[in-house]
Amino acid sequence: MVLSNILYPEDLAILVAALDDYCRIFHIQMESDERLEAARCALIWFENGCRDPAALSERLAARRKQSPEPASTCVAGFDD
Repeated sequence: MVLSNILYPEDLAILVAALDDYCRIFHIQMESDERLEAARCALIWFENGCRDPAALSERLAARRKQSPEPASTCVAGFDD
């Protein structure tokens, strides 16, 4: 995946906070494919303007409720 923007430490902190929150709530293991897919989705949403950790966590949770399969798409769920 090629990022169109540079990620700064504060950007990574937002992404990690959202991802950690999501994984804690749904008991997702650190090295799981599901966490990797969630991280990809969080990056896509972040690049498209969703920069709030709580909003990212909510999107991840909604994505899981819609389709709990790790391979589900995250692009289709972006509505901002």
